Amino acid sequence: MVKHLLPQVRQYFKANLHTHTTISDGRLTPEEVKAEYMARGYQIVAFTDHEVCVPHPELAEENFLPLTGCELSFNSWEEEKFLRKAYHLCCIAKTPENRWQVYDPAYKGGNAYLYADSIVCDGYETRGYSLEQVNDVIARTNAHGFLVAYNHPTWSLQEYEDYAGLQGLWAMEVYNNHCHRIGYDDNNSHIYQTMLKLGNRFFPLATDDFHRLQEHNFIAGGWIMVGAEKLDYPSVIAALETGDFYASTGPVIHSLDLEGTVLKLRCSGVRSVKVFTQSRHATELMHYDGTLLEEAEFDLAPWLDCWKENGKENEAFIRLMLIDEHGNNAYTRAYWYDELV
Repeated sequence: MVKHLLPQVRQYFKANLHTHTTISDGRLTPEEVKAEYMARGYQIVAFTDHEVCVPHPELAEENFLPLTGCELSFNSWEEEKFLRKAYHLCCIAKTPENRWQVYDPAYKGGNAYLYADSIVCDGYETRGYSLEQVNDVIARTNAHGFLVAYNHPTWSLQEYEDYAGLQGLWAMEVYNNHCHRIGYDDNNSHIYQTMLKLGNRFFPLATDDFHRLQEHNFIAGGWIMVGAEKLDYPSVIAALETGDFYASTGPVIHSLDLEGTVLKLRCSGVRSVKVFTQSRHATELMHYDGTLLEEAEFDLAPWLDCWKENGKENEAFIRLMLIDEHGNNAYTRAYWYDELV
């Protein structure tokens, strides 16, 4: 029996799910953002301007899908600017016309104040920096029909006590290109790993957090590849909700299958394939002569047996990270024990 851990669909669609325009503090208009991303092979962009949820149905066409969204922030205002901790959440609407949001009139993000009158919300409120408030906003945003992602924890100066108690997240950024390019080590695979071990069944994102064109590498540095049946809003949201995608800064995953207990991967040429779990079970496959890998196989049977024998079925998962010869990564989601047996 073969389980396709990544869906077999006609086409995977390239997506950036964290984008800013002149509606908030970006430098390009939504139309210009669309043009730049389409020129780089993208079919999906989530427009997540700060604090304002603005749909862009006028940008939709056969080969391009705009997703409605916004980015919300919670700041420790009592700290000096460069010491200030923050929670940032990208909220992506499950339906294109949904523009509900929690709104803090004290922070409107660049030009966002121009759109304040169009905001649909439960009522004005001031958001503080607290785990309790963030979890309340996540719960309310989920209830209003959004997918909620946790953004750039390294740039946000987040520590274990800040993120360990987060609840109700759909995804988190394992890589944020903007933060990485301005000097932060926003490769957050280790935080994703920690949050998985805490029981969060959620998904990894690589995003641009695009604000401006400043040299080529500020755009198209991190993306996800979405295995949707077709390029329309319901199909793409369905694929995002179920984790039918992988994140990447370079490598391509062609297929990921489980045949019995043997995990089989096909991919673009990579230097290394690592398999992580919640336990000390882990492995890496690479050719020490420098030859690139395009296929890899791992027998999970000993690990699955160990986890079952020790009553760890509810905690156990595997996930993969691929590293190419340039140091670029691809990340799969975690596949849990009950999905592997």
